[in-house]
Amino acid sequence: MEDEGFWCPNLIDQWRNFLSRGVPDDGALRHRRAFISNLGYSLQHLQFLDYQIREVNLHATVYTHTLKSFVIAGMGIIEAVSWYLLKRKGWNRKHDWEHIAELQSQPYRDGDDELRVVNRIEKKLNEPTEVEMSLQWMIRRVEKKRLLGMDGQVYRDLNYLRGLRNKVHLHVVQHDSDTDWNAFSNNELKLMKKALFGVFTSEIFDPTDQHREWLDFLRVEESTEELVEDIPF
Repeated sequence: MEDEGFWCPNLIDQWRNFLSRGVPDDGALRHRRAFISNLGYSLQHLQFLDYQIREVNLHATVYTHTLKSFVIAGMGIIEAVSWYLLKRKGWNRKHDWEHIAELQSQPYRDGDDELRVVNRIEKKLNEPTEVEMSLQWMIRRVEKKRLLGMDGQVYRDLNYLRGLRNKVHLHVVQHDSDTDWNAFSNNELKLMKKALFGVFTSEIFDPTDQHREWLDFLRVEESTEELVEDIPF
C-alpha cells in the first residue's frame, strides 16, 4: 500500500488472520502467536522486496542480492511451515536414545593407514526427544507425506531452491563461477514465488478471495519448465 510516498505491506494483523487458518489454536504449538507473527513479518518482508524489485531502479549487484534475499526469506517460510506440519502430525524427527559416552581405542596401523575403533554408549530414553531437522530432511518428509498439497511439482521446485538457500553461506562455493551473481535471476525469484503461492493457496490455508488478493504478488504464470531447465524430474 502507498499513501503520499509512504509504502507499507499488508498489516501484520491481516497476515495473522490469514495464517491462523493453517495454524489453528489446537495446542500443537506452545507459542503459536509468536510463530504466526514471525511468518507474517516474513511475508511483509517479501512484499517489500517484491516492491523494490518491481518499482525501484536498483544497481545490478543490489538487484541480484535483492533476488537472493527473496529466495532465502521465502525458503525460511517454507522451512517454518514444514516444521509446523510435521510437528502437528507427530512426524517430526525424534531420538529414542541418549548419547552417554564414547570410547576410543588406541590408534593402530593397517598397512599405510592409521585406524582406531570408536564405540558409543547410549541410554534408552523413557520418552523420545525432539531432534533438530535439516531443511533437506523436512522437504523429503513432507513430500513423502504430501503435507504441502498433492502437486508433486512443488516438492521438485523446493529441492532446487533448497540448494540456492545454502548460498546464505558465502564461503560455500564449488568453483570460480559459483557466485550469487550467476545463481540468482528473475527465474529463481519466480520459482520461489510459485512454491510459496502453491503452499499458501493449498487446502492447508484455504484462502478466501480477499486472502488471494493479498497473495497475488506471489502469482506467476510461467511453468517450472519455462523458468529452470536443470531441475531433475
